Amino acid sequence: MTKRKTTKATTEKQKPGRKRIYDAEVIAEQLDNYIDKSEDPMIEEFCLINKIAKDTIYRLAKECNTLSDSIKKCSIKQEIRTVRKAEAGEINATFAIFKLKQKRFGWTDKQEIETSGETTVNNRVDLTAISTEDLKKMLGDGSD
Repeated sequence: MTKRKTTKATTEKQKPGRKRIYDAEVIAEQLDNYIDKSEDPMIEEFCLINKIAKDTIYRLAKECNTLSDSIKKCSIKQEIRTVRKAEAGEINATFAIFKLKQKRFGWTDKQEIETSGETTVNNRVDLTAISTEDLKKMLGDGSD
């Protein structure tokens, strides 16, 4: 048995395996095929099937409009499917609402604030510590 040589490259901390190189255009094409074939497409499932980290696909989408558009297409199809299932009673409406409030779908709670009646502002200042002469000076009363 031979002893393995220790080099600088092997002694430093390294991630195992080689760095994967992805072609964003190819991934976009694969994602489009997945969306077309899947009844309820999910980016997470696509990443799992294709062994791509979710943060990697989003990082690549920042640089590739085609991939970015494919991700949006997936989200739109998922949004439509969720709404239709909720309307048909196939899924819990509360679940659908929480799912659609995820950042990628853009749904938010609408907040309405109504006010009625008069608004009074009380600007009372305690002037008891100030002498009458000082008050007259502040007010510009020239009679000394």
